[in-house]
Order: sequence, then C-alpha cells, then structure tokens
Amino acid sequence: YASEQINGPYTLKWKWNVDQNDATIRFSHKAQPVVAYGKMFIGGLDGKMYAVDTSATGGGVATTSWSFPTGAAINNAAAIDNNKVIFGSDDTKVYALDVTTGNKVWEYTTGAGFEPAPLIVGGVVYIGGKDGVLYALYVDPANPNDPATILKWKYDTGSPIYQTAAYSSSINAVLVGSEDMHVYALHLDGSLKWKSTTTFNGSSQKLSGRSFMYFWPVVSESKGVVIVRTQPLAY
Repeated sequence: YASEQINGPYTLKWKWNVDQNDATIRFSHKAQPVVAYGKMFIGGLDGKMYAVDTSATGGGVATTSWSFPTGAAINNAAAIDNNKVIFGSDDTKVYALDVTTGNKVWEYTTGAGFEPAPLIVGGVVYIGGKDGVLYALYVDPANPNDPATILKWKYDTGSPIYQTAAYSSSINAVLVGSEDMHVYALHLDGSLKWKSTTTFNGSSQKLSGRSFMYFWPVVSESKGVVIVRTQPLAY
C-alpha cells in the first residue's frame, strides 16, 4: 500500500536469484518478504531464513547477506524488532536472529510447528502454534539461553492456531482465532478477556465455518469490533 499514487514507467532495480547451490528455493504463499535495516528477510520451505541485500541498483542481482537453517519449513512472514528478525518454523521452534549477522540470539521450543506470522507489541512476540497454544515471548529476554526467561506466558486454546494474531489498542488485548472456531481476546498478562460465541436457537455456539486458516483478524478501533473470516463448511 502507498499513500500516494506511483506512476510509471517502472524499471527493475534489482533481482534475487532463488536458484542457490543447484536447488530452487520455494516459498509458502504466506511467506511475505519483510524489508528493514537495508535487507529483505524471507523464509523458505527449505527451512532457511534468508537476508538479501537491497542496495543493488540498475537491474543488478541482489546478494544473499546470510541464511539461517532451521529444521523444517518456514510457512509465514517474519517480524522485525530491536535488530532482531523473529519467526516460527515447523520444527516447533521460534527463532530470534541478529539482523546483521544472522546469528541466533535465542530460540524457544514448543509442542508443535508454526503456521502464523508473529505479532510484536511492546517488546513481546505473540505467535500461535499448531499445538493450540498462543505464546508470548520476550524480544529481549533477561537470559537468552534460559527458556524460562524467554517465555512471558502461554494460553492453551485446545485446538491448533493457524491464524496470525492482531492487537487492539482500545482494549489493550491480543486477538486470535483457534480451530475450535472461537476467537480469543487475551489481556497482555495472558488472562482471558473474552471468548467469542454466537447464539442459535437460544444456545451458545462456536462461529460457523471449518477453519480460520488463510485469514487473519482485522481490528476496527473506531467501530470497536474485530472482523474475522472463516472457511465455509463445504465448497
């Protein structure tokens, strides 16, 4: 999105060769590139996070500044905060890497892999796992080698979380949909603010649909609502 109209003609500034070491890098359709600190960061289905130098011009080939291997596919975008690139891998871990060197700052091991992108609010990373848990992790833990200081809290929804969380400043809460077909609003201390229900024939029901996968919550602060979309029960 650009706040002003951008008119052509357009010319190629640079390109990045995804054929590396005789293998073609493939990406999830959700793995959006993130640009910061003069680099583009993107994770591949080969399990590597790539940092690409964005300074090339004139249609030249951009160089890979570094790559970091994880143990499984990276299914979504990374987030950047305080000189760290942070993301979840299907190897059950959340990683924080130094944006300049690609060196690992910390990692946190969970019960399953990750489908969503991380959300960062106030120095805390929020990311839901396939184990049904929403994790709150410190961007800058007191001891990066101690998992107990990395974890702020975790909340178990009981079903996989495939959806990237959102933040509402008006209620100061993190919102995310779980595959139990409820949306959860959690206070920043990890306690439950509310859990969505609908009413049908006088009884409380989960939201209609079979999954939140591929969609994310959109918060309208002015209207005081969160908008969610679900996959239909049948195609």
